[in-house]
Amino acid sequence: MKIRARLLIFFIQLLILIGATYLATQKLVSGDNWFVAGLFAVIINPQLLEPFYPRPADVLGNSLFSLFLCIVAQKGIMKVGWTIFSIVLIIFIILSLITIVFGSRNNQTRLHSLAKATKTISKEATALRIYSIVFLLSLVDKYPSFTTPFWIICSAWLLIVFITVVDWERAWNSFNGFIGDGSVEGMIGPSTLLVSAPEIPSPGKTVVLESENVTTTGIITSRIRRSSDVWGQIRLSTQSDCEKLIISKHINIRDSKKEDLILGSVEENSSDNQILFYPTKPLEIGNVVSVIDGVHEIMYQINSVKISQIDIKGGAHYRTIAKATQIGVFNNVSYQVQSFRWVPNSGSTIVANNPAPNIDDKNIKPEWFKIGHILGTGVPIFMDTRISSEGHLLILGMTKMGKTTLADRLAKFFGALCSVTIFDQTSEYSKRRGYDLCTREHLFAKNGIAVLEPDNPVSLPTFARTQFEKFVNQARDEYQAGQIQQRVIIFDEAHQFIPEPSGLNYNTPARDNAIAIANQMMQIRKYGLSIIIISQRTAVVAKSAISQCENIIAFKYVDQTGLEYLESIIGSQSREIVPKLKQGEALVYGPAFSSENPVAIKVATT
Repeated sequence: MKIRARLLIFFIQLLILIGATYLATQKLVSGDNWFVAGLFAVIINPQLLEPFYPRPADVLGNSLFSLFLCIVAQKGIMKVGWTIFSIVLIIFIILSLITIVFGSRNNQTRLHSLAKATKTISKEATALRIYSIVFLLSLVDKYPSFTTPFWIICSAWLLIVFITVVDWERAWNSFNGFIGDGSVEGMIGPSTLLVSAPEIPSPGKTVVLESENVTTTGIITSRIRRSSDVWGQIRLSTQSDCEKLIISKHINIRDSKKEDLILGSVEENSSDNQILFYPTKPLEIGNVVSVIDGVHEIMYQINSVKISQIDIKGGAHYRTIAKATQIGVFNNVSYQVQSFRWVPNSGSTIVANNPAPNIDDKNIKPEWFKIGHILGTGVPIFMDTRISSEGHLLILGMTKMGKTTLADRLAKFFGALCSVTIFDQTSEYSKRRGYDLCTREHLFAKNGIAVLEPDNPVSLPTFARTQFEKFVNQARDEYQAGQIQQRVIIFDEAHQFIPEPSGLNYNTPARDNAIAIANQMMQIRKYGLSIIIISQRTAVVAKSAISQCENIIAFKYVDQTGLEYLESIIGSQSREIVPKLKQGEALVYGPAFSSENPVAIKVATT
């Protein structure tokens, strides 16, 4: 407690003692032992002089003075009690002397160990306990018949003891919403305060900090319980408030009773591409958080979490540290997610992302295909089919993750704009989805969807090359005539049609045909031909073919070869997040998408 509160309690106790003495004896003071003991117990108590536990010198002084009172006391019916108490006091005198003489030595001898033991025992001899016994022994001897003065003085003593043991300042602070009187231990620039206090709320809570110079609010970002107090970090709104509070040294922390969506703050080792933070509540891989940095709300997607240890003086504990990769800033006009080309300020607030931006369907361009929305938000991600048609698209993922459903939606969208041909050896698209088989007329069609199914599944690369070259030749003729017509060709289960040549025998037709298709993919963009490759594994598809795909959609995927390929194109975050995706979720990246950075999305189904 503060010294003013302690002085106030001291004067209240003194008034109670004097008042009870006057009611019992008609005098303000008394020369009896009970009054002297009561006076010393009021003065030498935790409120004023004695620390939270008595030092050996305190025990020695109080025991010697109490022994003196025992000797000079006029003994009556409590003579045996005085004798026993005198023996106890002598024991405490001896114990405190051993502690004083041998406890200061810096060694590990038996005497030093004995001193540590005697210190532990002697701590129990507080001034309140010692003088309470003297007070009661003297009071019983004075009023052996337990008359009214006895009960007046005894009741007053119980009240004094009650006032002594209760932390009134903490009780008052709790009543008014104050958490406690805290001490400022330092700061982490620009605006994180390191404090210690009797109690600090759990991380994520908003608190009010008050000092003589400033009153401001802050967010608890971490806390550690120590033996005598609680250590914590508080993120303030401005650097100037932090600097004013650190000058004050002592602050009062009060719960603001305000719910907040603060999830943490930007920590050290964050960069322009990713941030590290200690989440104030459990999150999930793929969750999107936002950093408020001035006028910008920068979105980040959590891609990994680990446990780390934080050490401080007097304590340590394990903390969850999350890593989130930048998605960017959503532009409400262009509906593009644009990269923020700088690192956010250290200590910037991290909050839950706004899940529902305002989207006007009138501003969505006809060539934009809504592929889905960023995980956990309402932020849409579009694929510009005009841009994707100028290149190639790779769709990867394990079975049952949503590849075919997405391919079906893409086929329907493209089919309304141009000619779409699907290479399929499972009859999925013709029998289950109802698309017509390809005819010669489809080769010249301006739009529509048709399916090419091989008659002989033994030589699929040969079939693929034969049919593929028909479209290439037709597109080349139109290009030379200056009449480019857009076409999209989808290879479902692409490893069947364009297998990796290194897995085939030399001088075999399948190997030569796979190489030929891959080589042609390098040249056909200018003819208006766009390829969509769908596969479960990159290892079994021609590398020279998938390397031509500028746009990538990766569903859940655990094949190491494929993860290494994605990492080389997208970055390390792909290796971290792609294996953790759920059904219907995918990582998208490329110039055709409305996000400049890779982003995990919930793929739309309609």
